[in-house]
Amino acid sequence: REQPIYKSKSDGIYIIYMKSTWVKLLLAAHATVAIENLADVSILLSRNNGQ
Repeated sequence: REQPIYKSKSDGIYIIYMKSTWVKLLLAAHATVAIENLADVSILLSRNNGQ
């Protein structure tokens, strides 16, 4: 399985694989459109900086 982040540079810039990121965004978009009542949605983040 291909990781979305290819590598990071010393200046803090990340090089990412756009294909794997795009596929995940499309999946999330399709799932979001299928939800009738957004009050039924609960989102959990694994990092402290998520918003």
